[in-house]
Amino acid sequence: MSNVILSTSFKKMVIDIYNEHDCRICETIIHYSNNHTASEVNYLTMRGNMISFLPAGKEHKVNEEGKWSRDGRQDGKPARVIRKIFPPELVSHMCISDAHYEKFSNYVSAYVGINGDGDGGSDPVYKIAVCNGEFISEYYNHNANSHDAGGNLTGSCMRHVESEYFDIYVYNPDTVSMAVCLDGHHKVHGRALIWKTDKGLCMDTIYAADSIKNMFISFAKENGMRYKSQQSCHWNSFDVFNGVNDNNSQQFTAVLSDCYDPDYYPYLDTMQYLCTDTGRISNRNNGMSEWRELRCTNGGYDDSSPRVECMLTGDMIDEDDAVYLDYRDHGGRYREGYVHQDRVIDTDCGYRLEDDSVYISRRGHYALDSELIVYSEYEGDYIHVDDAVCLRDGEWMHINNAREVSNGDYVHEDDAVELHDGTWEEESDTVVMWDGQYALADDCILCDNTGSWYLIGTYSNVETKSIETI
Repeated sequence: MSNVILSTSFKKMVIDIYNEHDCRICETIIHYSNNHTASEVNYLTMRGNMISFLPAGKEHKVNEEGKWSRDGRQDGKPARVIRKIFPPELVSHMCISDAHYEKFSNYVSAYVGINGDGDGGSDPVYKIAVCNGEFISEYYNHNANSHDAGGNLTGSCMRHVESEYFDIYVYNPDTVSMAVCLDGHHKVHGRALIWKTDKGLCMDTIYAADSIKNMFISFAKENGMRYKSQQSCHWNSFDVFNGVNDNNSQQFTAVLSDCYDPDYYPYLDTMQYLCTDTGRISNRNNGMSEWRELRCTNGGYDDSSPRVECMLTGDMIDEDDAVYLDYRDHGGRYREGYVHQDRVIDTDCGYRLEDDSVYISRRGHYALDSELIVYSEYEGDYIHVDDAVCLRDGEWMHINNAREVSNGDYVHEDDAVELHDGTWEEESDTVVMWDGQYALADDCILCDNTGSWYLIGTYSNVETKSIETI
């Protein structure tokens, strides 16, 4: 078994991720390097968010500068490529699951987004900036979000409200700030409030796709901030510090020096209790004789409005903030009852719990049992049926990554070659090279004198012309 060769920048990325996160895939790459197999892929490095590799049968080359040449190399999604270097016995020994591969992909995306790919093919895509004052209300607005943003950012209950809702943030810059993940076009891919509390800086719920959330967690660690073990508006404790969980029943308190009795309040995930006599704001109402619970999406506060029981947590929630569900999920479980609107997604099949829905870029949110989506094992993701094709083995693939061959079947683009006439054919011994182009062997003749293939159609007298005279 030959060992897989990794670029220096790839090794550094794996080690950095392993040192910061509990990543089973990185651990396996580092500690079991002699057990990897190069039978399918070798010479791994990063190219943007994709792993660049040399497939089996391709010669490894270097350019004049001594760097790996791009000749013959291919790119693939991290999870798909890395699966190819782990033999089954190693996967079994390390108890590696699909969830571990998904985490690895998210960590890689976050790392490349902040650091670039280290191979000169991609500069850092994102940066995290800290803002306060009026910038907070500006970055909350849905128009500031990137079209490619995902996760709970796209479903935030505060994304469409007026700027006045954020006055307690805007007028208290010494107490409340916000970390924002921005791309090169200054568009938002994630955000999280930062509170200056009696126990230090605390990062509130992270609103972003999973890969971007990892950037915020790294940022919190680097800057000595506490953060939440669960990125949910229903988890009201900053119970992680430097990656270690501690007592999640602690009370955290901050003080607002201005504008703590405004006309409108935002919906607060964690610091939800406010004493308007003192300006103290906290995740618990312990010790507060007079307090307002800031858990309304209409700009108000707890005003004895009708409350219903959440079927997930058992908590009592305002009926105005609740959604009633009644459906059977893709796993066959019956979902019936009230849940907070922040826990559901409006899909093509109606409201669904977050775990029962999927976001497809440029298409929207879909229920996992929707007939409009299919799951691709090759892509490791869901695809809209209008963008999908079925391969010969019955698996689905995005049409952009597949090619239609002469018999009407679709094959993976890596397994197809373009013929001289612009059509595609699966790479096999029925396809030959003619004059620097691919052609079907049935359309060519082989010259015994030269050992080369010639397209029959290039000779008008092919039936009488002997192969020796070509």
